[in-house]
Amino acid sequence: MSLNFPSTARDSGYSASWRKRVRNMQRGMPALDPLVAALSLDFTRGSLDPRVTFTRPDATSCATRFNAQGLLQVLAPNSPRFDYDPATLQPSGLLIEESRTNLFIDSRDMTTASWSKTDVTPTRNQVGIDGVANTACLMTEGVAGTSDLNQGLAGLPAGATVTSSRYLKRGNNDWIRLAVASSGGNGWQAWLNLATGALGTSGALGAGAGSASVQNVGNGWYRLTITATIGGADTDCNNNIYATSANSVTARVNNATYIMDAAQLEVGAFATSFILTGASTATRAADSALMTGANFSSWYNQSRGALFAEASTFATTSARGVLSVNDGTSNNKFDIRFRSSSTLGTIAGSGIWAIGPVISDAKMHKIALSISANSQLVAADGLAPSAAAAATLPAVTQLQIGGLDGGASQQLNGYIRRIAYFDTQLAPDQIVAFTK
Repeated sequence: MSLNFPSTARDSGYSASWRKRVRNMQRGMPALDPLVAALSLDFTRGSLDPRVTFTRPDATSCATRFNAQGLLQVLAPNSPRFDYDPATLQPSGLLIEESRTNLFIDSRDMTTASWSKTDVTPTRNQVGIDGVANTACLMTEGVAGTSDLNQGLAGLPAGATVTSSRYLKRGNNDWIRLAVASSGGNGWQAWLNLATGALGTSGALGAGAGSASVQNVGNGWYRLTITATIGGADTDCNNNIYATSANSVTARVNNATYIMDAAQLEVGAFATSFILTGASTATRAADSALMTGANFSSWYNQSRGALFAEASTFATTSARGVLSVNDGTSNNKFDIRFRSSSTLGTIAGSGIWAIGPVISDAKMHKIALSISANSQLVAADGLAPSAAAAATLPAVTQLQIGGLDGGASQQLNGYIRRIAYFDTQLAPDQIVAFTK
């Protein structure tokens, strides 16, 4: 396809100075030449540009992140969460999530009556994943061979999909089993080796469906997660956990111990960050990050431009917004998004188009979307760009970070490391270079 680029983009695109700037950009967004990027934000530095309005109107302080020391930290409402990988201590970027509710009560205290205990005694005397003494529970099982810890939930929609997770650490026994299933026996189960962090057998119970995963969060802690569709007309969910003698067996071990912290049960097909609860359930509101008014119009070019983002999502089954320039609705916009069955770049105005490869995994990706009235381009991870023909550009009023269409939905459910905006359309080799 023959693409007609503005002369400024074409001329600078093939100059030595431009290629030098591209090489600098590839080494990291902080090195961006301000003459090239009209806007450049690096979220791995742990701070938010004052032009960004961030909100997360939690009713209580229940939202969490892992800080630079790899420790769980509870943040106040309307506080942006700059997360770190707790195992490597490397910055993950700005965490943007949808609203979720932790349905477990007393999610860090298994000694309370909220938890049903059979032949097991919890003692809250362990250092938790927040690094604080006496915040995690040592679970000591008995000798009856019937040990079990459970907190069930009733009143779910029939055949609901739920995700159950908890942070676990080895005591004196290697293997643990978690089963998430209805009283009718439909759900999913998995075994975890607490000595190595290896996920063992994982499979369906009854007519249930699901999956299991494990995350190493450092200091001997692992987050075990099960997503289960409880199947049929079932409307309840049990969450049974106990130590076992080996992988894929249910036989208990006399006097076995393990350590447990930060349990979560949420309705949905994937786990989100831990939501702290006490004597009742707690809801973390959706994260929102916007640039509006003069903070937006001072750098945005209504006739042409290009967006860049380095981001990832852990929710790959529906549209998830990375960057969106819009008017607060879905009527006028152009954006970068992740979606398993659609494309990376979209624009909506008097005409609608979508281009680009499908990205449906949880890896970190670099994506660039460049538009003008003449042509549109999108590239990802250094691959050849996809193109679309001319389209009428929409009138827009804001930049939405980690969401789509101006509303509190379709949040990224993932991390954004860096973003940038260029006030001119970029040539094909330029956007490919930016995404390598």
